[in-house]
Amino acid sequence: MDEAGAKYDRQLRLWGSHGQKSLAEAHILLLKAGPTGTETLKNLVLPGIGKFTVVDDENVGEADVSNNFFVTQEYLGKGRAETTCELLQELNPDVKGEFVVSDPVEFVTRDSTVLNTFTLVIATEMPEQNLLAIEEALLPHNVPMVVARTYGFIGVCRIVSHTHCVIESKPSPEPMEDLRIADPFPELEAFVDGIDLAAMDSKDFMHTPFVVVLVQLMKKWRAEHDNKLPTTMAEKKEFKELVKQQARKSWGEEENLLEAFDKAFLAYTPKEIPPEVSEEVFSHPYCGTEALPSGLGPFNMRFWVLARALKAFVEDQGSHPKLPLSGKLPDMTATTGMYVDMQRIYKAKADADANAVYDRCLGILQAQGLDMAIISREDVKEFCKNAYYIRVTQNSRISDEIDPAKVNKEDLEMAVMEGVGDSGPQSPLLMYIMLRACDRFHSKHGRFPGQNGRLELADSDETDIQLLLALAQEIGTELSLDSPLNLSSDHAKEFVRYAAVEMHNMAAILGGIASQEAVKLITHQYVVLSNIYVFNGITCTGASFAL
Repeated sequence: MDEAGAKYDRQLRLWGSHGQKSLAEAHILLLKAGPTGTETLKNLVLPGIGKFTVVDDENVGEADVSNNFFVTQEYLGKGRAETTCELLQELNPDVKGEFVVSDPVEFVTRDSTVLNTFTLVIATEMPEQNLLAIEEALLPHNVPMVVARTYGFIGVCRIVSHTHCVIESKPSPEPMEDLRIADPFPELEAFVDGIDLAAMDSKDFMHTPFVVVLVQLMKKWRAEHDNKLPTTMAEKKEFKELVKQQARKSWGEEENLLEAFDKAFLAYTPKEIPPEVSEEVFSHPYCGTEALPSGLGPFNMRFWVLARALKAFVEDQGSHPKLPLSGKLPDMTATTGMYVDMQRIYKAKADADANAVYDRCLGILQAQGLDMAIISREDVKEFCKNAYYIRVTQNSRISDEIDPAKVNKEDLEMAVMEGVGDSGPQSPLLMYIMLRACDRFHSKHGRFPGQNGRLELADSDETDIQLLLALAQEIGTELSLDSPLNLSSDHAKEFVRYAAVEMHNMAAILGGIASQEAVKLITHQYVVLSNIYVFNGITCTGASFAL
């Protein structure tokens, strides 16, 4: 193992060498270098992103020294962008860091062409109005954004992305591979037909793979039932009893038959194309016949060419289409020779399917006038291997989230519905509404509630409490949910007490969550948050909302 492999060994096990390559090529833009921002970026510097740029126009103050582990007393008065850039770079010499002393919103909006150089934007310490301006600037460039924010004991992580494509969603637990037992392909059927189970001695029979047993039994079943698979509960039970009847010893002594009994459903349940593929990928406009937009970016361009080729592969099969075979074979009781023979058969079929998809890719690339070299055979093999798990997610815009006419009220309603969601006073949804009220307060008064320079609430703060509660109730009225939002002056008092302070323990939690989502966006692996997560540090509970 080389030095880089040894250094990043643990994460290579999670997202592989191709995922690590994506990280190493990533350029991250951090807007605001407070504790939440530095904690998030720290978690990306350590696993080896290629480059980062910190944009901040503030100097290190006493508050930074007290709540940011990356800032010490000696840096008082120095620029936060330069300070955090210097200290973060020390964590990993493989990573290049830069800083820009500028207001983050001005930096993003004054020259939008610079945004094309970034893989991902991380925005922290941003009120609603700033996020709207940044979102508007990012939209034409298809650059995703992770919003990470802590406000006292409350934390929020938000994904802002157009169409995000995932090849390796890696569901957990991992579903059973497509073994084609219910509808074997010709090569598998020929292999199984060539095995005479009746002529085997008990030792060889005990080491015959369950795939062979089930394919033969289902062939016998179909011959006796008008070529039909078991459909009713009674028929399925009858088929499983047929498996039991093959035992030559006391039931339970033959491992291969136990596996066959446990996996009997594979014999009468043909693997279907999941709706996440048929409805979300194949039905997407980019999977049609129109020219693909030039601004998609290299990964997304490859994804949609591959998706179109996969769709054509499926459509060409007629009334009972299948996705390409992955070629993977799970562990099972079998002799080494028989297992290797089966591996060879499944791999050959997987290679043939991948080649068929590759040929269609070449046709699409030519028709679209794209560089034929942007997709390799290895790209196609990886795509076909994960064909059941490709995903496309659509996250709403922040402008939609704050528009009562466009926000997903159904998800909000479920979050507070009695007996379904969390309708208690510490509900994460209530914390979310209070945070939005704080932003509305900021928009009206030029400061956040409670920012009066005092550590404890005084009588004069009652005005802030009353104003903040009224704004929160105003947002609740605009949402017009059926279930009541039990907002009280206690909520407003708590948020006034926070005075928009970031605490490093909360920043560490949110930094972990936000960086995890950032890695998903960069590597196009795993499914990203859809689309906002709220964490209540008082009760250590959280909830996500598709707004």
